[in-house]
Amino acid sequence: MTMEQATMQEHIKTFKKRLRGMGFQKKSDRVFWYDNNGLFYVVSFKMAGKVTAKIGFEVSHAGLFDDGTPKPRHCPVGGWLGPWGLCDGFSVHGEKEGTLQWLEAVLDADFLERAAKDFFSYFKSAADWRIASQKWQDKGCWWTDDWPAVIDGAHFLDKPIADNVGGQAVDWFVNQTPDEMRSADEFARHMQRLLAANAQRLGFYLRDKQLLVRRRSKLYDCFFLELDDFGCFCSVKPFLWSDRFNAHVLLNEECPYVNYNVELLADSVWIRTTDLIDNAQYLEELTDKADAFFLQFNTAEDWIDYLEKHEKRETVKQWFISKLKAALSQEHER
Repeated sequence: MTMEQATMQEHIKTFKKRLRGMGFQKKSDRVFWYDNNGLFYVVSFKMAGKVTAKIGFEVSHAGLFDDGTPKPRHCPVGGWLGPWGLCDGFSVHGEKEGTLQWLEAVLDADFLERAAKDFFSYFKSAADWRIASQKWQDKGCWWTDDWPAVIDGAHFLDKPIADNVGGQAVDWFVNQTPDEMRSADEFARHMQRLLAANAQRLGFYLRDKQLLVRRRSKLYDCFFLELDDFGCFCSVKPFLWSDRFNAHVLLNEECPYVNYNVELLADSVWIRTTDLIDNAQYLEELTDKADAFFLQFNTAEDWIDYLEKHEKRETVKQWFISKLKAALSQEHER
């Protein structure tokens, strides 16, 4: 175990103590759960040897289990804690190095506690759970190696959630707002409407769904807001583009970051989607921070230099940098 891994494991140990302080029951050292009147908030820890490689957040209910107590990772309303929020099991299927490595720059007990409160606070009632589970019922089936449930729509119909499940005013919820949960598609529509309504005021135009673009001399300042798999968390992707990269089409995926948000959201990495949707002022604050980030760069070469420095920290994919450098080389050859 490396020194960095040992430090991370100490933070996780502290986080487990905080879960107990929040009222979570300890089923085992790898499974903690909170019972909100039959609505279960489950935190599970997947190990790679002696190291915790992944942390799962999951919301289930008593009706899914014969003994009335939850099993870890047996409900699709949940996923792994990852670099852009909560990643459903399929998104990280086959991930050999775990998901926590991408969060090392910010991962501590405070971060983990805040993430748990932020996520589980969306689920206050049976209605919230139904909204989130509909995505998987529509898909028909859901399965991965490391999220061992094999679940299909019939499973939910056979064991429906009771209407009176949940409803307690849990004291560690980040708010007591009812009906906060929306489907991922609805979260995305709300986000797009917010950006469309404010783009011109902020000096950008809406290029594609959640992508704001602004031309600055020969560069394009790009500000992309990406939702996680449940739409509960929103990540900020600031990146630069140039006509000199004209061998490639500007897409949201052209943001090269993996752990991209550290630049703008110190100690946060992501934000609650509803915090942004309900507060246009918050969007303005984020774009102000992005402005300061963008002004570091005056040329395409400045941007590539920055990416190469960050590649050493494994937050940027080397293939992406090579692609941009190749585009500039072709430009000089012409």
